[in-house]
Amino acid sequence: MLLMPVNHGGALTKEFFLSYLRLLLTTRAGSIKEAEDLTIDIFFKGNLEMYGLETKLAFEQAMQEATKQDLK
Repeated sequence: MLLMPVNHGGALTKEFFLSYLRLLLTTRAGSIKEAEDLTIDIFFKGNLEMYGLETKLAFEQAMQEATKQDLK
């Protein structure tokens, strides 16, 4: 299981999720889509609003940027 420290006191940033996605792509995921699915399943436990709307938005922005950049 992939673990990264999470600050429960505030919203997570787009940069946090870009780092998280890079880590997944390096260790477990073969594609951006697979990294997205793993993040939703493992990190968010299937609930994108688990950490609040700001964190959900940051994740969505990170996904847009990762897709646009073909993050690896």
